[in-house]
Amino acid sequence: VVVTARECGERSELRDRKQASKSISPSRMSASRSLALCIFLAISIPTIGWVVPASLSGLNWRYDILPGDKNSVMTGHGLWRSQKYRARSRLPLVQMERRKGMGSTLEERNLESVPTVKTNGIKVILAGKPCSGKGTQAPLIARKYRCVHISTGDLLRAEVRVGSELGETAEKFMKEGKLLPDDLVISIVKKRVSQDDCVHNGWILDGFPRTVGQARAMHDEGIDPDCVILLNRPDEMVIEWCEGRAFDPTTGIIYHPKFNPAPPEIEKFLVRRVDDTPHVIQQRLEQYHETFTEVIELYKGMVTEVNSSQHELDVFDDVSQVLDKFVPTKGFDVAPIRADRIRNRFLAPRSDDKPSVSYLDIIEYCNTHDISGYIPVTCGGAHIGFVGESLAAEMMILPSIGQKFTCALDSCNPLTGDFQSGLLDLAPFAKSQEERTEAVAILVEQMEERGLLRVETGNREHARSADDTLCPVFGYQNPDFKAEPILHMPQKTLPFFGTPLYGIHVNGIVEGFRSDGEDQMWISKRSQSKLAYPGLLDQMVSHHQGSRRRGENVWQPGITFLENAVRAAQREASVNANYLLQLRSASIVSYRYETAYGLETKVLFVYDLPLHEEWRPFNGDGEVDQFQLQRIRKVLRSFQKEPELWKPNAMLVGIDYAVRRGYITPDDADYPQIVSSLRIPPTIVDAPPPVHCRTPHENTIKILRESESVADSGSVSD
Repeated sequence: VVVTARECGERSELRDRKQASKSISPSRMSASRSLALCIFLAISIPTIGWVVPASLSGLNWRYDILPGDKNSVMTGHGLWRSQKYRARSRLPLVQMERRKGMGSTLEERNLESVPTVKTNGIKVILAGKPCSGKGTQAPLIARKYRCVHISTGDLLRAEVRVGSELGETAEKFMKEGKLLPDDLVISIVKKRVSQDDCVHNGWILDGFPRTVGQARAMHDEGIDPDCVILLNRPDEMVIEWCEGRAFDPTTGIIYHPKFNPAPPEIEKFLVRRVDDTPHVIQQRLEQYHETFTEVIELYKGMVTEVNSSQHELDVFDDVSQVLDKFVPTKGFDVAPIRADRIRNRFLAPRSDDKPSVSYLDIIEYCNTHDISGYIPVTCGGAHIGFVGESLAAEMMILPSIGQKFTCALDSCNPLTGDFQSGLLDLAPFAKSQEERTEAVAILVEQMEERGLLRVETGNREHARSADDTLCPVFGYQNPDFKAEPILHMPQKTLPFFGTPLYGIHVNGIVEGFRSDGEDQMWISKRSQSKLAYPGLLDQMVSHHQGSRRRGENVWQPGITFLENAVRAAQREASVNANYLLQLRSASIVSYRYETAYGLETKVLFVYDLPLHEEWRPFNGDGEVDQFQLQRIRKVLRSFQKEPELWKPNAMLVGIDYAVRRGYITPDDADYPQIVSSLRIPPTIVDAPPPVHCRTPHENTIKILRESESVADSGSVSD
């Protein structure tokens, strides 16, 4: 081999460098090796975690994503979590170490049950022995899959707590360990699953059916599950659990002195079940073993058994793997409709260095609409709503114009240059409620034939336009709800004609003189299965006076707002009669916004309910995830710093309370505008009886002038 002198020189230089590297000082060599070791460990430890049992590290490691995912974070409980939600899948070849103990904190439960982006409509029966973990797993399943948690036990216990007649009957059966009559329980379940949130989001039946008769009755009523999860726990553990368990009514978490000890600060608020006695437990176990085998046979092929004697979050892992197979690939978007401009400005997450939103920003967000694109709708001489000009223009080609309705759009008089406001008058020649209803029914039929009542699928408003039920319609200004309605309209048409919706909100208040001078307010967190604003914060009690949803009437005739508030407080927070005697009417809040169908106005009648600081709410119908007791100033700060966590109209009601109680004062910025903006401007048109000698435009001008004179007089409606 011929080697040139240059090549020999290069090789010699390389050899000298190698020899020099061997003479590095010990300290430098140690630092180099330490650096190399750190790099090696940083790369290898996450991968080793997949194949080395977690017990070697002394932590309960659990992975939801591949190590190295930039979206993953290490929580304080030794859990790998991802900031992006994904369905979890267990490694088939490696059995990770299960958690020790059986209980978990609220934060851990929320981490494990991150809700899906869309509703799935899954239908599940969660079965098992008494005290086998159904009450723990059902809320986790309902939260993750956005289905409605229906617990017949919770429904009945809520009735017991408010002291109703049904509650007294149920309490006798529960104390004796007996099952309630099938027809009674089936009627309760049927009524609940027929409501719109169950129809669209699905449901999970907690501990029902318990007998073959109940299961067959469910099938006869068309209540069939997609799958059945059977939780199995040894009888000895069941008895031990039952003898010591108690639950926190505000969060629903079940505690036990041995298996899941409660934090000291909430021990005094825990509630025990009346049927958790040794005699009743043994009796219920015997009933289960005698009757439930036949129920399992009835659902043969649909049942998956899960070991529930392990840690509750490991049980939930096993349940999730089963349910993920039944989740549809498509679902319904549950996000409310709002203008993108307002959404992007208002709902952006805020940090300490970003300015807070103002109270006026919140009010503006709730009143996102442009009234100039709508014209009033009248019937029988009263204003009943608003209709979009584009829809009104399309209606003018219908053959019934002039007979069943008259319509004039906003225009400019070519002779005088005066602005002429539009108006849609329904059934102008009808003289009775029956005639007006008949005329509008014919009009609606023609609109359907021409495709004018189109509904966009895939948003939450779709459910409101699926029913032909005739619903009562009242006047827009000072409606007399005890009187006969002006007419009845098909339920599916109401959003298009902008008829208002009414509701009640109840502020559950621990007044300042009962504590340290500052009022406290009970806040509810809405269930993930709610069609509107799932998972957001709300007043302790909120309910519609009527609904446009399937299975519910748009108006509840004969029920006053106070009666509605009382019933809602009993059903949603289990408030008993003694406290409800203190319920008082306090204020009114109204706002208006646009939807895919048109302009929607909502009027909320607000009630205040003073409560003792030791009292705790309890939800029995599955519409509330948890309750929180917060100071008023903390609530107001949350409005401004974290508005995305709140249902919009709940912030309006909270601001109204702060104004009335002096937490927002005239010294605060924008005080006059805040107070005046909590009630929408009247913009009401009171139509006179038809005057046929005038043109439609002349009638409109006369109506508007009269309404302006009413507004100028300074009168304000209740």
